[in-house]
Amino acid sequence: MYLKKRKPLSTGATQHAVRINACATARPVRGLSRIMMARWWNGGLMPSTASFRRSPQKPTKAMKIIEPNRAVRTYTQHLIGTPEAVFPLLCPVREADWIRGWNPGLVVSLSGVAEADCVFTTPTTPDDAIWYITRHEPHTGFIEMLKITPRLTACRLSIQLRRAANGCDAQITYSQTSLGPEGDRFVATFTEEYYAQFMLDWESRLNHFLRTGVALQG
Repeated sequence: MYLKKRKPLSTGATQHAVRINACATARPVRGLSRIMMARWWNGGLMPSTASFRRSPQKPTKAMKIIEPNRAVRTYTQHLIGTPEAVFPLLCPVREADWIRGWNPGLVVSLSGVAEADCVFTTPTTPDDAIWYITRHEPHTGFIEMLKITPRLTACRLSIQLRRAANGCDAQITYSQTSLGPEGDRFVATFTEEYYAQFMLDWESRLNHFLRTGVALQG
């Protein structure tokens, strides 16, 4: 039988045939029909599939920016121990040696004691407080940590030890920032008088331990 020889396809026609074949066998993109895919293969623009999957936008909660309600207090304790003796005691684990009833619920630490990036929790109301040691510098006698008590306060505590004639001085600064109505009430009670009494109690307990090696009763 005589078959008429078919004329070879031009380059453009060949590319067009390849596109049609690819489109026919390609797996449809979700949200696009084969017709739309064919238009794309033939030089059209590919529409974004996101336009086919739009969902209702949830309303964005308005950002609240307020001025801080903050109290900053500083006190200098006079301790009978050297900075080398005192600094290791400024630790969530070692504090249990000289403060009766001190019992963090969780301590996250590579060394098992205070260190940079150590995290620990203490029981408070309404939720447990989360502490994070941001700086821990034994060679300079400096330690800094943050204490976040949810819905109450954000606190920054820094302690700087300095060698003195009969031991060392500890400059202790608390910066308490309110996180809401409960925090406002707490900051209002964080007075100079309250802080001085708090520091004197801390100082007497630490000096008692440095002198006797046991925690002060009561």
